[in-house]
Amino acid sequence: GRPAERKIFLFDDVLIYGYRGGSHILTKTSRLQMKGKIDLTICEFKELDDGISFELIEKDNPKSFIFTAKDQNTKNHWQHDISQCISSLFMVKSRFFANIFRGYQIWVR
Repeated sequence: GRPAERKIFLFDDVLIYGYRGGSHILTKTSRLQMKGKIDLTICEFKELDDGISFELIEKDNPKSFIFTAKDQNTKNHWQHDISQCISSLFMVKSRFFANIFRGYQIWVR
């Protein structure tokens, strides 16, 4: 689709994005509409050449997401925070599978 400004919420295993749209009848304030989510458990990064953008690719989904920041410093902060979430998910998965192979099983939420 075409580039559009979105509001992004980063959680441990998912990134949720949406936009401001419409007004709530009772409060007369604009509401945040959820547009979609990105499953960080199956994501990987791809650097883009402009220095302020990167692409998040869901491995099981042909759709990808391009993030463009106002400057390289902001892009680096975004990338760092998202990378931390992805890395911690990978470490949890590794511990989970290592514990299965040792003969006992744990469930991590």
